[in-house]
Parts: sequence; C-alpha cells; structure tokens
Amino acid sequence: MILEAVALKQVTPPTPPPPLTLEAKDVKRVAALEQRFGAAYRVPKGKKMHTAGAVVLSLGLTQVVIGVGLGVVSLLGGGDEVFNGASLGLLLSGGVTVAVGAPLAVEGKKRRRRYYDWLHQQEIRGQARLIPGLVPLRGGGGLSMRIAF
Repeated sequence: MILEAVALKQVTPPTPPPPLTLEAKDVKRVAALEQRFGAAYRVPKGKKMHTAGAVVLSLGLTQVVIGVGLGVVSLLGGGDEVFNGASLGLLLSGGVTVAVGAPLAVEGKKRRRRYYDWLHQQEIRGQARLIPGLVPLRGGGGLSMRIAF
C-alpha cells in the first residue's frame, strides 16, 4: 500500500492549444482571447489595415480589368478615341490603386498574425511547460531544463 503511494507514475502533460490562424474556425476562440487579453496589446492589431487594403486592392483590380476590356473593345471597334482614353485612364488609376492596396493588405495581415501569435502566447502562458536548452560554459557547454508555470 505504501509502495503504491510512493511509486512514480508517468503523467502526460496537457497538450497546448494549436496556434491561431486567420481562418473562420478560430473566430470564437480569438473572440474569447480578445476579451481576456486584448486590452493589454498596445500595438495596432492590423484588422482595419488588412480590411482597407483588401477593399482598395479589389477596387484597383476591378479598374484594371475594366480598362483592359475597354482597350480590347477599342481595338476591335477601330480605335475609338473615347474607349482609348477611358481604357488608359482606368488602367493607370487601377495600377496606382493596386500599388496602394497591396502593401496595405500585406502589412495588415502581418500585423494581424503577430497579434494572433501574441494572443496564443498569452493563452499558453498559464500552463506548465518544460523547456530544454543549451548553456554555454567556459571550456564547453551544458544542458539545461527550464520549468515554466
């Protein structure tokens, strides 16, 4: 009876939750984590920038597609000046709009991913972790184990 009480038993640690993604499956989890930890994050989260960049990018791509279509109509119709001017104007403004929207969307997505990584770190911070490591020593090195609670 005493041997049973003193015997060492192997216990498996709880599995940490998977990292957060920008997919719809994580929406509820992200909302719950934002309620718990979101106020402590002091850097812009990137959601508005990502949304604005996607809207501007889609507008610019629409302008480019319409401009190409008008250019094709102009070529097939014998080179009408009205279609040429409209096509050129839409292509130029669409190119500028795409050049503005693409970096906005990309940077907004990067910020959002950094925020999700931070939320994930806050989520697993309360769990106990065993972290192996290497320690440089004079004339060699050593192994270490760090326990975080």
